[in-house]
Amino acid sequence: YDDNDRKRVQINAKAKHIIICAINSNDFNRISSCIFAKEMWDRLEVTYEGTNQVKEAKVSMLVHEYEM
Repeated sequence: YDDNDRKRVQINAKAKHIIICAINSNDFNRISSCIFAKEMWDRLEVTYEGTNQVKEAKVSMLVHEYEM
């Protein structure tokens, strides 16, 4: 490892710790197998916000409701 790699590992560990401290046990079970904080974040994002298709459908539905 060089200094850059050590810094990345430390940042990843810090981000993982922050995410783990902020979630409940059910969410922890969903993301506990992730190695990187980005993977954890992406899984939580899909869980709570849905995929891009779901987001687009929600926006379309809300726009339609607004126009009515």
